[in-house]
Amino acid sequence: KLFILPAYSPELNPDEQIWNHAKRKTGSMCIFSAC
Repeated sequence: KLFILPAYSPELNPDEQIWNHAKRKTGSMCIFSAC
């Protein structure tokens, strides 16, 4: 079954929440590794 979701809906798309979490974690790692 195919679900039609809005173009960007992080609250409806669990993958978006995972990618946002990964971006936050890797972004903070890059800042600390540059110090």
